[in-house]
Amino acid sequence: MTSNANTDAPQSVATFAAGCFWSVELHFQRLPGVVDTKVGYINGHTVNPTYRQVCSGTTGHAEAVQVTFDSTVISYQDLVDKFFSIHDPTTLNRQKNDVGTQYRSGIYYHNDDQKDCAVASKKKRQKRPTPPHQRWWRSILHAVFGCNGDVVVVTEVLPAGQFYIAEEYHQRYLEKGGQCAAKGSTASVRCYGMSLACHPTACMMSSSSSTAAATPPMQDVATFAAGCFWGVELHFQRVPGVLDTRVGYTNGHTLNPTYKNICRGDTGHAEAVQVTFDRAIVPYKNLLEKFWSIHDPTTLNRQKNDVGTQYRSGIYYHNDEQKALAEASKATQQTHLHATALLPRIISSRDIVTEIEPAGVFYPAEDYHQQYLQKGGQCAKKGTTDSIRCYG
Repeated sequence: MTSNANTDAPQSVATFAAGCFWSVELHFQRLPGVVDTKVGYINGHTVNPTYRQVCSGTTGHAEAVQVTFDSTVISYQDLVDKFFSIHDPTTLNRQKNDVGTQYRSGIYYHNDDQKDCAVASKKKRQKRPTPPHQRWWRSILHAVFGCNGDVVVVTEVLPAGQFYIAEEYHQRYLEKGGQCAAKGSTASVRCYGMSLACHPTACMMSSSSSTAAATPPMQDVATFAAGCFWGVELHFQRVPGVLDTRVGYTNGHTLNPTYKNICRGDTGHAEAVQVTFDRAIVPYKNLLEKFWSIHDPTTLNRQKNDVGTQYRSGIYYHNDEQKALAEASKATQQTHLHATALLPRIISSRDIVTEIEPAGVFYPAEDYHQQYLQKGGQCAKKGTTDSIRCYG
């Protein structure tokens, strides 16, 4: 399905893990009202995991499907019902022959309504009584294994964390003709042949990259908007302790926006930089100080000659601690700007307009935008108050 660049609400997002994401995705693709699907990795501790790393079981991620749906056509409850119908939620870290924490059962909610729905649905299935014809062996199970045969749903219901989109060849894998042995779901799916394209054991890593994935995490993610993302990215790249940067589009209302969509100003997104950093080397408050220093936070939807809502100033927090630090930092900056105003009458012109909002879906920009200046891109030093390295 191709998303319409001008389509906004009432589209919503839901995220589920129910075993191998190939077939799970196809199940949801077939539902009327589902606008788009993406497979990926969620709720782990490694930044930008690869499929091989996830298969090694060291990243903590679940194979998941992110479902974009039209809430006027299909409800979240309908999606949850479908989720429970296509896999066995009573097997821990396993669906049929697929074994590993990446195959765990999970519902990852995006708001309180989704949480309430998921919890209630799980509770309803948890209380499902053992069928009468199976009750005779409950005493045997209790005597031999110490359990009574009751249905125990092990599905985890957690807030949706960072969702990393899987490699392109995994997207719509079965629809494109990929091979699958119909593993990981209780309902039949359209499969092309019976041979496996990849078995988890074939993905185990013995290289140094596997060791790196198992390293205790000290990595965090921060997201900032401060005008044209080319110069902003280069500033953060130069900060010791920053491990990776990506430019992209955040906190808008259009699915999968392109740069051309963004430039029209009708998607609601901000040009932003997602910064992965080692908090043991550079704390979040230091990144905030860098953010304030490289742009003018008092100009609304503008940085120098770059004008438009996509150039707005914004801090998009990923947790409550980041929110508190961002708000405190903004207050400090505001006090400083007012105190250094030359005349009382210009104090109002020095009001900070930076928005502080929860980090929404972040769409990485096209590849040619990534590390644009470092690769030799041209820039007229627009959008930042400090000089930056420009090629040409």
